[in-house]
Amino acid sequence: QRAPVEAPEQASQRRARDLTWTVSVIPAENLKGVWPIASPLLAPAIDRSGGRIDQQSTYRWIEDGRLLLWFAANADHQVRAAFTTRIAHYPLKSMLVVECLGGSDMHLWVDVANEAFKGYARRAGCEGVEMYGRRGFARALRKFGWKETMVLCEIDASDGA
Repeated sequence: QRAPVEAPEQASQRRARDLTWTVSVIPAENLKGVWPIASPLLAPAIDRSGGRIDQQSTYRWIEDGRLLLWFAANADHQVRAAFTTRIAHYPLKSMLVVECLGGSDMHLWVDVANEAFKGYARRAGCEGVEMYGRRGFARALRKFGWKETMVLCEIDASDGA
């Protein structure tokens, strides 16, 4: 199922330390060319998924439209972060879900990403944005009004565990 809204070429921009930061969706038809950039940035989040996803499944889901790939890049076109998102349809509302994110220099682009995700969520008819991630992300997002609303607990149910 493809994403219901086409994101604009540049979702959001901000000047930080004399560079303009852009957070935007990468069209799926460009995936093959940008995957060597995205893959190492997403790898730590994929590794923390508990076996739910891997590089190949993430690539396939971006390719077929179940996930969107986003980049945070500066005016020199240096990509500092990659994100994957999807829309979750719950019984009472829909949310844009940031599933994987990884990169560096978060303090420079986090406000741009926050605005880009909120804007995309509104255009897609979502009531909000939710994210899976480490506690450090919750601390960084607090200043924008994000709240830590739950904790994920899991146990391996396979034999011998």
